[in-house]
Amino acid sequence: ASDWSSDVCSSDLLGCIIGGAAYPLFLTPCNIAPGGLTGVGMILNYLFQFPIGTTALVLNIPLFIMGYRSMGHVFVIRSLVATVLFSLAIDILQLQPLTSDPMLGAIFGG
Repeated sequence: ASDWSSDVCSSDLLGCIIGGAAYPLFLTPCNIAPGGLTGVGMILNYLFQFPIGTTALVLNIPLFIMGYRSMGHVFVIRSLVATVLFSLAIDILQLQPLTSDPMLGAIFGG
């Protein structure tokens, strides 16, 4: 059996960076809120200027607690690492928007 740290690899980091880059490049400038708690974080950002990644991370805390109770610590740790990386990527990446066209934002942001 492998431990959780060996399962977190560079492809996870790359995926989190690519996913996080979609927000400043396409989704945020086009006001497109994706599904899930990250989308809720984006709506709260629009209304109250809360940081998207941090808000999504905080909103995920109850899910991590439920996941720990039902799935165990290995699942939660792996999920937490990916969620933290994704949230950091959303908040840290300060990229210039590539489009303000909602159709292109939806296609490329997705």
